[in-house]
Order: sequence, then structure tokens, then C-alpha cells
Amino acid sequence: MESRNLKTFAICNGIIFTICDDRSASYLHNKYHIGIMKENNLNLKPYEAIYLVLLDRLKPVNTFYNSIHKLLAELISEDDIARMKTYIEIKKEGAKVSIEKDHFLVARKQEKNEKARKVNPIMENSSVNREWFSDLVDSYVASVDEDGDITYYFISEVTMAGKNEIQPIQASLEKIGRRSFSSHESIPQWMGYSIGDVKALSHHETMMIEGSLPDEPVFKVYLYLVQHGLIVKSGFKYGCNFRAYRASIDSHSDFLVQIFSNKMEWYEVSRAVRVANSVRKEMIFSIEENDKLKFIKVKRVRSIF
Repeated sequence: MESRNLKTFAICNGIIFTICDDRSASYLHNKYHIGIMKENNLNLKPYEAIYLVLLDRLKPVNTFYNSIHKLLAELISEDDIARMKTYIEIKKEGAKVSIEKDHFLVARKQEKNEKARKVNPIMENSSVNREWFSDLVDSYVASVDEDGDITYYFISEVTMAGKNEIQPIQASLEKIGRRSFSSHESIPQWMGYSIGDVKALSHHETMMIEGSLPDEPVFKVYLYLVQHGLIVKSGFKYGCNFRAYRASIDSHSDFLVQIFSNKMEWYEVSRAVRVANSVRKEMIFSIEENDKLKFIKVKRVRSIF
């Protein structure tokens, strides 16, 4: 049993808190898996202190901070809001949360041997660069919108491969500007679209047949996907670079593929994933690292557990 004879406190950034219901600092530390015990007192990080105040477990000694607005203004900045909101929501799930520099490590209390989940909080209107996005692999993103609602995504690296073997194409092309036309017999069934007894080919298809694809990201991705057995068509109707099929073009496409530019707004990523979900496809982003293509799948999930 805990001793209640010794008066203990919680401390965060110089603000001292009394512990409600005559509980001890060690009680809060053990019950909520929170803070660090030091000289019988509980040392807290700002999100931890705010969480316990909102639970009515702590009360500031200085009554000036009884106003939650004043307490928030003292302990966090605008950039902390997404992280604080995410922390509080995850703690409500009964999880253990380790606060790292730019992410959380999260585990269920009963999960003793499982690897902690990495969770990256972000505001929905934030800009993200290619390096940050690439480092998200095997982790979660908690996207917080202006209304405080959180949407979770799981990020993973995937291998893009299909069941089609591309054969060398020997075709005689007739051109109108950058568009080319060829007979049905000389090109794969999935290429182009029919106009009478000929097929109109896309710019990518034309350049691949001619062997003249430029050394640019969108053309590199197109060629890689085709060479790895995928049928690749325009993704314009879905707001992305490509749609891709594992097997036959007669079935629905499996993937939507977007080249990740040097910087994107997170809402653009979120919007693309929602579109893919609505048409039952996987949303894939392509990044080039060290002259190699990396394909990253972003999947919306209900929870990190």
C-alpha cells in the first residue's frame, strides 16, 4: 500500500502541482505510466502534465494556472497542438506513451514483448518534405485537422510487381504531334485505345516503344512499373500520375501511383489516400533515393492498435 503521510508533488517546467484525492506522486507514476520520479516527486513533460490536469488528477499550486488557457500558453506553443492532442487521445486508450523528440513510442500496457509503435503527429495543413516522408516507413501518422479530429495512417514500403511479362515491341508508329498511332496487332492489348482499326498511344507508351524515355522521375517510375510486370495507365481520373494493374486490364486497377515531389502538403497525401480508398485501390507514393526507386504505401487505419 502507498504511504499518504509524505506530501508529494508533480512538477513541470517549474510549475508545481498538488496531487488530487490525497494521492501520491508514485501512485500517478505507476497508474498512468507517466513521468519520472525524482526525490519523491513526479517530474512531468508538458503533455503529461496537461493530460493529468484534464483528468482532475493535478491542480496547480499557483492559482494563476487554474485557467487551462494560461496553463497551455505557459507549457506549449502552437506547433505543439497536434502532438498534445494526439498524446491525450492515445492515453485515453490506456496506452504507455514515450515522448520522443518528434514522435511518440506507443505500447499497450499488457504488451510486454511487442515492439512499440512509432506515431508521428502532424497538422493536416503541414508541409512535408521527401526525406521526412521516406523516414515514416513502418510507422503511423496521426493527422490532426482544424477541428481537432485525428485520422491515423500506416506507412509501409512495398514491392511493386505484376504478372505481365513485357516483350520487345516492334511497331511502326504514325505520329500526330506527340501522339502516335499503330495497328492493333503490333502492340500489347493493354496499350493505347482504339480509334477504328488503329490504336492511339499515350506519350509514355510512345516514348517507351521508341526507347527514348527521358531521365525524369515520372518516366523512370513508368518504365520501372512496366518492366516489373504491371500494366500502367493514366491516373488522371483519380488525380494522380498513374493507375496500375497487377494482372489484366479487364479487371479493376490495383494501385494509384503518385510521384512524391520535393515537398507536398499533408492534406494532398490525405486526399489521395481517401480517393484510393473510395475506389478500393492502394495508394502508392514513389520516391527516388540514391538513384533507386522506393515505393511507399499509405493506408488509412481506424486505430494504431
